[in-house]
Amino acid sequence: MQLIHDATLLESYIEKYGIRQHFPSEVVNHFCLYSASIGDAICTQGEHVTQLYLLVKGKATVSYVAENGKKLIVSFKQAFELFGDIEYIKQIDALHTVEAASVVHLIGIPIDSLHTYAASYPPFLQLLLREVTEKFQLKSRAFSFSLTHGALTRLASYLMRVMTADDGRQLTSPLPTSRTSDIADHIGTTSRHVNRLLATLAKEGIIERRKDAISIKDWEKLEQLAHQSIYA
Repeated sequence: MQLIHDATLLESYIEKYGIRQHFPSEVVNHFCLYSASIGDAICTQGEHVTQLYLLVKGKATVSYVAENGKKLIVSFKQAFELFGDIEYIKQIDALHTVEAASVVHLIGIPIDSLHTYAASYPPFLQLLLREVTEKFQLKSRAFSFSLTHGALTRLASYLMRVMTADDGRQLTSPLPTSRTSDIADHIGTTSRHVNRLLATLAKEGIIERRKDAISIKDWEKLEQLAHQSIYA
């Protein structure tokens, strides 16, 4: 990640998301603005957490690597999102790896400043409560969806999520087929099965699959198949 030396841009994000109301001024004075490119790690599973991050632009993936080495993409996140809240509360190392899925901007907040100035600050504690509660709600919803829907529906939901911009626009840029292993990890199946499912969607005219990319051709049918996009 790269530090952005732009106080005006930082202040614009603070105002846009009403961030100042959640933190005492002593903590706001320690805010730093960062930029990350696609694939850059924001935090890594098992590493010591030194900052909370507020995602204020772009998308990020949250993943977990099991003891057997298998990687599972847990969720996609977009602005406004808080990373490191559970680790801050429990004072533990990072539970997940968070990576930029697009060009992202984040506000970094040193953990030390939070311990010193915000540990008993009601607006900050309310923010933590809200964020943690939402995470558990989304996890419960995603778990229930995975149990009750087949792989094809989960794939459709995944495609809807990754091919939708932050502002809700349908993206026209194709999805690289090199990411089929990531898709498989995310929806809980194998790369071979993902390829069969993509072939089914292509046959039905829902997607166009070229050698190196996937494009959505029929959003209405994809939405009907997905039922809902659970990968928030």
